Amino acid sequence: IQAYKQALSEPSSNMLKALIASNLANSYFQLGKYEEALELAVAGCNLDPSNLKAFYWRAMSLRKLNKFDEALEIAEGLLKKEMHNASFKDLAENIVKEYKLGKINESIGAIKTLINTNQDIKPIIEASIKDLKEILIDSNIIQDFIK
Repeated sequence: IQAYKQALSEPSSNMLKALIASNLANSYFQLGKYEEALELAVAGCNLDPSNLKAFYWRAMSLRKLNKFDEALEIAEGLLKKEMHNASFKDLAENIVKEYKLGKINESIGAIKTLINTNQDIKPIIEASIKDLKEILIDSNIIQDFIK
């Protein structure tokens, strides 16, 4: 990381700085420092808008920060540029899956909250379960769970 930081501070072309920034973003991402990774990935994107690696680490960081809409927008942009890139396809698919799983967890949390309040909640629970089933069916997640 220190070597990348040093290289980033030295005079060089925007293209080279973007490459260094995206490599540094990758390093921070691997350490679980997603805010720092995002900041560097954004810098890489701004320095060289043709650096797809910087956009990839930007989307990956946004995904880990639960900023799914923005992450998916970037992933879809990557796929438009390289539609056969397996990493870009996997990224977009994983963003959608994590978003849907997050919605499932939100619904489960709402159900638990309602149950704990001891209100007449049967219609609300039935509606929430219906929503969960639709999400699971749409995303092909846990098909056996809903049978």
